[in-house]
Amino acid sequence: MKKLQFIGIGGVGISALAKMLLNKGYQISGINDSESKKTLQELRDKGVQIELGTDPKLLDESADMYIYSVAWLERAPELMKKALDSKKAKNYFEALGDFAKDMKVLAVSGTHGKTTTTAMLHEILKAHDFTHETIVGSILASEGSNYVPADKNTDYLLVEACEYKRHFLNFYPELLVITNIEAEHLDYYKDLEDVQSAFLEVAQQTKGKKIVANLKDENSAQIFNKFKAHERQDFEMVDYSAFVHGLPELSVPGEHNKMNAAAALAAAATLLKEKFNLDLAKSALKNFKGTWRRFQYLSDTQNGAKIYSDYAHHPTEIKATIQAAREKAESGRVIVVFEPHTYSRLKALMDDFAGALSLADEILLVPVYAAREKEIEGINSKVLSDKINTFTKEDKAKFFDDYKIAFENAMQDSRNGDMILAMGAGDIHENLTKYLYAKNTKKN
Repeated sequence: MKKLQFIGIGGVGISALAKMLLNKGYQISGINDSESKKTLQELRDKGVQIELGTDPKLLDESADMYIYSVAWLERAPELMKKALDSKKAKNYFEALGDFAKDMKVLAVSGTHGKTTTTAMLHEILKAHDFTHETIVGSILASEGSNYVPADKNTDYLLVEACEYKRHFLNFYPELLVITNIEAEHLDYYKDLEDVQSAFLEVAQQTKGKKIVANLKDENSAQIFNKFKAHERQDFEMVDYSAFVHGLPELSVPGEHNKMNAAAALAAAATLLKEKFNLDLAKSALKNFKGTWRRFQYLSDTQNGAKIYSDYAHHPTEIKATIQAAREKAESGRVIVVFEPHTYSRLKALMDDFAGALSLADEILLVPVYAAREKEIEGINSKVLSDKINTFTKEDKAKFFDDYKIAFENAMQDSRNGDMILAMGAGDIHENLTKYLYAKNTKKN
């Protein structure tokens, strides 16, 4: 099997797999519904033909396998029916698991912090000249890519392992990192206990029997209590909270990033054993420059405010990001433009979203990014706006049904020293960058 066609190849995860398999000698082509230079240009530069659209005719019937983004089941149902009917289609997670089955997988899982922890661990391993390949769910600032090949043959693959729909069960890791566990993806999971059951399952199938987690995180600790109940004493359990003390000053702000750094340190120490050099690891963390869409600086306004973009889309992430913004803004105000991600998440966590967003000085809400879902009656950004104002007893949250108008209001309301923070996992970053580009083009 040599000829692979990727459906939804512009996705940040699936494009990384395409790059990895291209590097291994497979013949790669792809389909995407829209232009996405951030993920597609590197593939095009390497000669990969990418068709834009959702027409079923774009499927290459001579391909040995179709590898698809699960979002395309909703995005292009006719095309996906044809692909699935061929009996040669696998989703991204299944395919990645298959291609990685003979590798020693270093899997970074958790409700929050997966991307940054994976990126930090990559930098530490690189500093130790530890040969490995890396797939991460963002663009590494130091590498300019979401895939980093090894400079020589290796069995090790460092990968971000997603818990949604138990996708990480496609892996049988050599080393498993659990950053934290919370009630999330409640369109699929019944409750927190159901989420924990998935993490317990991936922990149990960790063939390397090395697990790194925060045992001061109650939800994670419960996993290990269940391990003890099953008498799994053969596993090496490492509490990464012990690595928080003595961290170097990080360029990425926030307490959550200190926890991410501690998890990466603990994972490296567990993997490298006697070859682990703490000074090398700290230097790598100190020089870590972050990843795309994780507290990413974009530009300054004419008023002297700084504009950042962040992927935060869960209340815990929002709270951590706003607190980090407070550190960086110092005496300035934090103005948030927020795009809720999925109706089911907003419905399940409405009060938590209101509480987290209320930590900002001003909140501008744009429409919900539906992703794979249909609209839920009575659940929308206007309702969230009203909830925040009721929660704070202030009129500091406003809803705008147009991104451009929301951005304009944020810019006009800002002043020197303020921070404008665009948050969400949907279209908000793309809309913001288009807005800033148009604004700068017009000015010039």
